[in-house]
Amino acid sequence: MSASPVEHKTSPIPLEEFEAGYLKPASYSEEDIAKLMVEHLSRRPEDLTERRKEGIGTVQFFDIFNDVYFKGVLTGYGNIELLSSDTLANRIDHSRPEAFCQPIRPGNETDPRFRIEKPSFNIVLGNDNFTQPGAIKRIRSYLLILLHEMVHAIFFIFKYGYNYGYSQKTLGGYRDVH
Repeated sequence: MSASPVEHKTSPIPLEEFEAGYLKPASYSEEDIAKLMVEHLSRRPEDLTERRKEGIGTVQFFDIFNDVYFKGVLTGYGNIELLSSDTLANRIDHSRPEAFCQPIRPGNETDPRFRIEKPSFNIVLGNDNFTQPGAIKRIRSYLLILLHEMVHAIFFIFKYGYNYGYSQKTLGGYRDVH
């Protein structure tokens, strides 16, 4: 009997498999994962995946609106997610939402007397809701909904307290789902 440990060799990860649904959990070495992430983030602009282009575009418009309409006051307080409409509907228990702004106020959930530590928000957009015919109408709809949710985010971050009345008590949070 040999006392030497058995070495497990992991297979390298092809760059084209760095997509949702392709990677197998607990299957790769740290070195292979790090190499893949560096390779993915170093792609030339013309080689970006559609999903990454979509994500960059989302953040880009958020940053532009934050600067133009709100003087940058939302910087560092939140993020944006793109989800399928079904996933979004399941998350917030609403039939066909287009978007939702979720406030995150640590310290407030346990007892309203505690000081809020670092408020933040999460804007969730349904990425398949923008079905109007014509690219201009879809883009306009997306941008207006994003701007609308950013207005909610300003109130969630900077409003004193967290009392939204009846809906706060019954629904567990402020609801203005679109």
